[in-house]
Amino acid sequence: MFTLAKIKDGGTYLENHLSANDYYAEGEKVIGRWQGKGVERLGLTAEIHAGDAAFAALRENRHPVTGDKLTPRDGANRIRFLDFQCSAQKSVSVMAVTLGDERLLAAHDRAAATAFAELEKFAACQANTVTERGMRNTSNVIAAKFRHTASRALDPQVHTHFVLANATWDESSGGWRALTEYEMVLAVRYAGKVYQNELARSCLALGYDIEPARDERGSITGFEIAGVSKDVRERFSKRRAEVEVGIGEFKQRHGREPSTAEIHAITVETRSAKLAEITTPAVLQRQREQLTPMELEALTALRHQAEIQAGERVDEPERTLLSKERDSLHASIGHLFERQSVLPTHQILAEALNQNLGRLDPAKLQGELTQSKLCRLRQRHANREQSRVEDHGKPRV
Repeated sequence: MFTLAKIKDGGTYLENHLSANDYYAEGEKVIGRWQGKGVERLGLTAEIHAGDAAFAALRENRHPVTGDKLTPRDGANRIRFLDFQCSAQKSVSVMAVTLGDERLLAAHDRAAATAFAELEKFAACQANTVTERGMRNTSNVIAAKFRHTASRALDPQVHTHFVLANATWDESSGGWRALTEYEMVLAVRYAGKVYQNELARSCLALGYDIEPARDERGSITGFEIAGVSKDVRERFSKRRAEVEVGIGEFKQRHGREPSTAEIHAITVETRSAKLAEITTPAVLQRQREQLTPMELEALTALRHQAEIQAGERVDEPERTLLSKERDSLHASIGHLFERQSVLPTHQILAEALNQNLGRLDPAKLQGELTQSKLCRLRQRHANREQSRVEDHGKPRV
């Protein structure tokens, strides 16, 4: 799943947060990398370390190569960065970090990069001219990505920060403009489902079995690796528990659910200001000590069994990754169009992916949508039959 935080200053964000894990270990650094079509235009290819000159230039709205002013908007209160964070399922984090299955870390990296590339397609800039007012799609961003493997509570939590400079290349004006993230935010669920589907496919290919994760109403929210118990997942979700307490207190005070922005504020408020000083081996040791001998033995066996099954599944990928694109799309359409006649394309795809996480090919799914009986309206689709019924009921002038 993806979450978003807006960074207004960011003067120490690279050194104190991104280039270190969510704890302080002297001599241990997280290396960042660039991603995005805007990155290609700027020619940024080097690794990102603490004190990176290109990152600092982008924060100051300067071209990282020429030093020239990047976008016209250059106010003191401008948003410097947008931080889209992509987090793995808790069971994946437990097996990848605490049990040391580095194959899952690589799978997370691939899935996060794929999902973010989809999210990038929704980047835009303001389009306020004499003849045009609103937003203009640009489909390019400048992103610095950093993968972390722990939460501030030192629990296993694989997540990647995609930190976007507040700039996007606008072909219409032939220059860099301030980034408008509105459509990206609307497409966050779609990007999250792309991530979950890609990661679930990798889990299956790597020999693990998966099971759907559901909320209290029984709706599918994602997946988990089968064999990692709910008790273990909750034990390693201390930060989430802290945030839930804060959300509960908010409900009592205000008598309503907090908004997305308010949940982010609660997350920040409940976060410890000081990072724990501890080495990575000590973090892993602490995590393992929270498992009973029986749990550790079972999870170790689960990893070994997955490694064996991965070899068996290589020769029969079609049987392992059953293609159900058409059925998932039809189920999605039937569910979503009960209440609306026109929907964003990404909403239809997100729901279809959610029907069979890990067993869908996104390219084939989009192909099925193109061949469906839905009417394409730019980035939206309409139910032809329902649209005809609604149109028939409109008064004629």
